[in-house]
Amino acid sequence: MTEIRKDIFPKMSGFFVSREKTINDWVNEAFSAISAQFNSKDQFIEYINSFKDRETAELFLRICSFYCIAKKHQPKSYVKLIMMISAIEHLMNKGKQYEEFCFWIEKQKPKIAEKLSSVKSINEEDFTKIIRFLRDDYFKIYGSQRNVVEFFQNHLSVEDKIRLVKSIRSNRTKTLPKFSLKEYQTLFKASPKTIDEASRKTGIKIEESFMPYCYDWKQCQIDYGSCLASVECKLRNAENKSLLDSTLKKVITHDIYQIRNDFIHNARITPLNEKDSDGFSSIGVFGVIGTKRKQIQIELTPEELQGVFEKGLKNYFDGFVN
Repeated sequence: MTEIRKDIFPKMSGFFVSREKTINDWVNEAFSAISAQFNSKDQFIEYINSFKDRETAELFLRICSFYCIAKKHQPKSYVKLIMMISAIEHLMNKGKQYEEFCFWIEKQKPKIAEKLSSVKSINEEDFTKIIRFLRDDYFKIYGSQRNVVEFFQNHLSVEDKIRLVKSIRSNRTKTLPKFSLKEYQTLFKASPKTIDEASRKTGIKIEESFMPYCYDWKQCQIDYGSCLASVECKLRNAENKSLLDSTLKKVITHDIYQIRNDFIHNARITPLNEKDSDGFSSIGVFGVIGTKRKQIQIELTPEELQGVFEKGLKNYFDGFVN
């Protein structure tokens, strides 16, 4: 059995159990949470031992142990989602303790003095610019929404990004089922200017459906509100990386993060598509989010979200191994 490195948590002192047992318990919990990413527990411990510094190893264990609670002991999908977002926020802050803006700004006197020295007199416009500068500087460190977007954009595979984009949809829009622009151009020797024109000439009835933000009725072939599996998705094209990332950003900021905000700030619940619940559906569950009560269709299951998160977590820490 591979032994865990000896340098982690040097200041930890046991109360009723030894420091070594506490650390071993953490290792067991952490491994049980993301065991799918490793062939064995020995490989998992070797991975921890390969980190360049003990602080990274400690952060990895803390995040995995916290995630274990969400995965193993929390039955509600929306709480799992909130806990995973919380883990990502802490991770992307490099383990830095969160600090509210009102306390952070009190420590920024040198920056404030520098900005004030660049103007002869303060008017409303100058004051607003200084506040915006400080706000942006603060969010570079503690911008939780920005950090979550960065995690998903930089540490998920293309397939997992597409899975998120397609399984959480609040873009209710007009669609033309099974419409093919190529067939239309062959038949009519021209391209349609509007979806109504295409509908009128082809006889295809326009339907309103919840579609991914990237949906383009001219380019995307769909049926029953879903992309046709037989047609290659444009998001898989390496040339469309910016489109994939910008679409993913919309899903996170407009939908996933709104679900988080509704729960934390508005005492509202939006569940995922839980397989073991009475409300499970092959077409997803429906809900409303945000102050404007926007409708949303969610096909994503907690199990799928956990798989995406675990692979992203492993990818993030891969950058810190020797």
